[in-house]
Amino acid sequence: MASMSGEGYLRDRVRDSSGVNIEHLECSICKDLLWIPVACQTCETPFCSACIKQWRTNRPIKCPNLCDTFIERKCPPFIVKMLSQLQIACAYQTYGCNEIIPYEALEKHELQCDYRRQQCSGCHLEVSKRELANHEANCALIDVTCPDCKFVYKRCDASMVHTDNVCLREQLRQLRIEFQENKRELQDFSQQMKELRTLQALSHKYVTITFHNLMNSYSKRGACPELYRGLKWSGFEYMYESYARMKHANSGYVYAFQSTDSSCIIFSSSHASISVDPPNEVFSVLALTACAAWIDNLQLTITGHRNSIKIKNHISALRFGKPQEIILGWTDIDMLTFESSREIRPSETPNSGNQFIFTCLRFAY
Repeated sequence: MASMSGEGYLRDRVRDSSGVNIEHLECSICKDLLWIPVACQTCETPFCSACIKQWRTNRPIKCPNLCDTFIERKCPPFIVKMLSQLQIACAYQTYGCNEIIPYEALEKHELQCDYRRQQCSGCHLEVSKRELANHEANCALIDVTCPDCKFVYKRCDASMVHTDNVCLREQLRQLRIEFQENKRELQDFSQQMKELRTLQALSHKYVTITFHNLMNSYSKRGACPELYRGLKWSGFEYMYESYARMKHANSGYVYAFQSTDSSCIIFSSSHASISVDPPNEVFSVLALTACAAWIDNLQLTITGHRNSIKIKNHISALRFGKPQEIILGWTDIDMLTFESSREIRPSETPNSGNQFIFTCLRFAY
């Protein structure tokens, strides 16, 4: 098989065989000089690696020499030695390369040869590697990007499709888009500042909930009470540290206690909510501290509702057993909902390992 360029027969480019009979170095499949040879373990006949690979596509077991089973092995050393004595002309000699290269250095040379054929990205004409940069610098079909408006056009179309007026109009269009984006960012910032002022005004009213007095039993877990600290809790369970260490020694439950002074935490399997309890109509949430019970990068979606309408949304990636503070700063909501999710492997059930943990919450109501 020809060398990597695929141009012509390799044997025709041998310039010095040093007395080696190249008939003994012929691949029995392509009848050309061996190129990157391997051999059959049974008969030790050498073949070009590409030739035998193609042969085995249709005959995966048989050797071309009819051996019962073809098992590939390295080419016999005496064949490799004879090949190494050959001096071969570069495949790109017809394009101007006059190099004569030892067999073992031929592949590297042809990869780096300045006369190697490469395709222009504009007109797709094949030119030598050494000429490509100059060709593309002048090719009429090359894509050009305007440094001012970023418009992409063919070099030959510059006078028709990218006039000064076109460029100015495109810049104006982009400025309008940028203005609208800046306007939206300013509106978002103003809203954030408004909420921050509201939060500052309520700062003295914020209550930190750490669940230390949730239940009286210090050795169990169970469902959270429906009413706790003036709020309604749904879908949550509580767990005390002693129970976590006894039942889930290597879980995120145990590690979560390392960042809190409380002896109790709450958790949920996948869906839970916290809502207002009359006479309160709305509440505000500054932050909550959460982690995952079993896996890293558990996705927790937090949604704020008012009058059954979703008005706020936040997504966090929870770490395994390492509580992180999630700053929300949401005001005037009447319900928070929580939903955890993760990538499911084929052998797992959808809710397996989805438990998320809260160690602390800060509310005002």
